[in-house]
Amino acid sequence: MTQTQRTLDQIYGDDLDDNTTGDTTNQNVRNAVETLRECRGELSLSASASTTIVTQSVYVKLAGTTILSSDPDPYNVSMPADNRLKYDGAAPCYGSIRAYASLDLDSGVNQYMSMAIYKNGVLIPRTESPKKLYGTSDINRITTECLTRLVNGDYLEVWIANLSSTANVTAIKLQMILETKAIEQ
Repeated sequence: MTQTQRTLDQIYGDDLDDNTTGDTTNQNVRNAVETLRECRGELSLSASASTTIVTQSVYVKLAGTTILSSDPDPYNVSMPADNRLKYDGAAPCYGSIRAYASLDLDSGVNQYMSMAIYKNGVLIPRTESPKKLYGTSDINRITTECLTRLVNGDYLEVWIANLSSTANVTAIKLQMILETKAIEQ
């Protein structure tokens, strides 16, 4: 029997709360469990690409081809575009997002880069994470993470800014992980 994700109002109101008539079925319980399951998803870089920095200190989406990991099996998370995790769960939740990137300058030396997570195309300010890159072939790892509220359809991306110049940067590695931590009531 197929389980169906429902909104929390449907679960608490229609499915489980009104049991005076004894009409709460096993299916109602399965639907509740399906909705309240934690979601998870992870993307990683499968092909590097240079990210073009047009303006100093202005964030742009990190370039590269990404894949949605099948281990662990993604649940309530999809990847509709490169470098984008989308929350597909029915219930609003709080998601823990972690991003890791290994970066290499395309040219120049002593460049300060900043990586951040964007939600629905908008910067999550507390995720800005600066790092100094010393030169080409000097690969450095930047990490950032946050907890943010998610509703169905919200998406997350990794963006980068060169705080020193307009020198481009290439991601050698990229990983972004989304896990829900609590369903919002």
